[in-house]
Amino acid sequence: MKKICLIIFIVLGAHLNILAPNIPYEWVKDSRRITVLQHLDFSYENFKEYLTLRGIKYQKIIVKQAILETGYFTSLVFTVNNNLFGMRHPRIRNTVSLGSNLNHAKYRHWTDSVEDYILWQDYHNRLIEDCYYTFLKKVGYATDTQYTKKLKTIDTMHNLKLNNV
Repeated sequence: MKKICLIIFIVLGAHLNILAPNIPYEWVKDSRRITVLQHLDFSYENFKEYLTLRGIKYQKIIVKQAILETGYFTSLVFTVNNNLFGMRHPRIRNTVSLGSNLNHAKYRHWTDSVEDYILWQDYHNRLIEDCYYTFLKKVGYATDTQYTKKLKTIDTMHNLKLNNV
C-alpha cells in the first residue's frame, strides 16, 4: 500500500507539480528509476545503478562483497534467495527478509537484498569508520579471517572496472 501511494505521489507530483512543487526533478526521476529497477532482473549494471541511486557509501567495496558472497552472482543463495550479500535472517534489527532458506535470508527481489544491507548498515551506523574494511572486521561481518584480504584482490582477479562504481 505504501509503495502504491509513493508511486501515485511521484507521478502526480512530477507531472502536475501540484503535490510537491519543491521536490527537485532529479529526485523524482531517481525515484522512478529505483521503482523500475525494483522490477527488473538482476544485472551487474542494474546492481551498480541501484547502489548509486540509493546513495550507498563504499559502493566499490560493497560490489566486491556481493561478488565474493555470490561466487560472481552464481551461488544458490543468490539465484534462489535473491541474496547478494550472504546475509542471514536477523533476529534483532529491522529487515525486509522473508525468512530463511538455505540457512540464509530469502528476499522477494534482488533489490530487497540491497535494502536489507542498508538496514544492516543503519543498525551498525555508529561503528562505521572511514575505512570500511576495518568496519567490516569490527562488526564481524564474515567468519573468514581472510575476508577483507579477499575483497581487496577482487579487482585484479576478475579484471573488473570498479573505478566508476
